Amino acid sequence: MRGVYVTYSRILLFVFVILCAFGINKTYAGMEEQEFNELTMFYYQKPNPARVPDAVRYFITNGPLHSYTSMAYLFGIMAKLDPSLIPEFEKVFVDTSHQGRSFMLLIFQICGNDQVIEFLKSKSNDAVFSNEKKDIDEALSRGLPLKYNPLTRAVESPLDEDCLWAEFFVTGKKEPIVRIIDVLNEEDFLKGRILAWLSDNQQNKKAVIQLKKLFGNQKIDIDLTPEALAGMSDLDCLYMSSFRMDGRRSDNGLKIKKLLGLTDKDLQYMAVKAAAMWALQSNAMQHPLVLKYCKEELAQRSDKSKIELMIIVRLAKLRE
Repeated sequence: MRGVYVTYSRILLFVFVILCAFGINKTYAGMEEQEFNELTMFYYQKPNPARVPDAVRYFITNGPLHSYTSMAYLFGIMAKLDPSLIPEFEKVFVDTSHQGRSFMLLIFQICGNDQVIEFLKSKSNDAVFSNEKKDIDEALSRGLPLKYNPLTRAVESPLDEDCLWAEFFVTGKKEPIVRIIDVLNEEDFLKGRILAWLSDNQQNKKAVIQLKKLFGNQKIDIDLTPEALAGMSDLDCLYMSSFRMDGRRSDNGLKIKKLLGLTDKDLQYMAVKAAAMWALQSNAMQHPLVLKYCKEELAQRSDKSKIELMIIVRLAKLRE
């Protein structure tokens, strides 16, 4: 999972945005906020293809730009499962703004077929779409649909996680949830770094006390002994979840980073895991099916993700 990195201050935001359905308070004439949220997050429960085109228009009007790719994947999966949506998406492309057409091109790259290819070729040669010609030609040159499948690739970025959630929201299948849980089985980097740091600072009791205090200030109660650390839940998740959702890092968090010699890449790696944990916790409370899948995996697994699954299931039960 350490092969691809993005700005870690945005990682939790990516997943937070898609899971909360953006918290949009605006409206689009053809759809209200509540209907949009229910359609996009619970499509697997009540598929309603007839309302999807208006949901796309709603998002074009209100959706945040930084979640364009993940939401395009969600709508693209809907059209891939139900090709009758493609002619409706073509109508949206014709009628919408330049920004909206850019979003529709992202969707077409997921659900593209021969019909979409012919449609885009016709628009590439149409003067009405001269502003989009370059983007259309680039999409066609890359080939449609794109060979991107989050179910078969390594989860290396927040976009991969968002697209796995999109798969679940549309299909309700277990596989994307299992892939997200697999992220929690990745190496606990921070725990390993702390153990190495303790080995190098055995005689420096002042520094050890300082580190314990800094973690305490982050509301992380930690026993800095190898035996106690081995039994703790994932420290990557705990540490990164102590940062604010808007990406601003606490002074204590930065002091821990400096004391342990953590790099931005280290934090980026940990943040992808924290995002997976947060999203599973949130959705286990909102989707009984996610909780069911987590319980099944908890019963079957013997790897390190078992501790996090126990936490997810316990927190969900407290909300029942």
